[in-house]
Amino acid sequence: MLPLPSEWRESKVRYPAPWGGKGGNASWVQGLPWGIDTFHWNNMEYLRQYPQNILLITCIAFVALNVIIGPIIEELFFRGYLTSRISRFGKWAPVIVTVLFSLYHLWLPFNNVFRIVIFLPAAYVTWKERNIYISIVFHCLCNLFSTISFIIALYAV
Repeated sequence: MLPLPSEWRESKVRYPAPWGGKGGNASWVQGLPWGIDTFHWNNMEYLRQYPQNILLITCIAFVALNVIIGPIIEELFFRGYLTSRISRFGKWAPVIVTVLFSLYHLWLPFNNVFRIVIFLPAAYVTWKERNIYISIVFHCLCNLFSTISFIIALYAV
C-alpha cells in the first residue's frame, strides 16, 4: 500500500535527493516522497548509482517514449490538428504553431528560442508540402540526437 501524505510527513525514513539537494525526511510539501528540491538532468553521479540493468531498462523506455511515441503524438497534434485549425492565418500558421509547440515544452523554458529556430523550417516545409511525415521524422531525429547524447553521458566513465 502506498503511504498517505500524513505518513510521508511523519516518516523517519531518509530519502536521497536525486536532483542535487540535501535529501531529508519525506515531505508532502516538497511534492514527492524523496524530496525533490530542484530538477537537474545533468546529475549523472546520482543516476550512475543505480544498477546497470535498471539503467538499461530505463534507457530503453526513454528511447521508446522520447524518440518514437512522444514526437509522433506531438506532431500529430501540433502540425496536424492544430495547423489545420489555424490555417486561416496562411503562411503565419506554421510560425504560430511552432511558437505554441515551443511554449508547450515549459519544463525547458530557456530552450524556447532554440526550439523555434530549429523547428520552424521543418514546420514550414511540412505546411507547404502538406506532408506531416516530414515533421515527424525531423522531430524523431532531433529527439534521437538528444537521447543518444544523454545515454552517452550517462555511461561515460
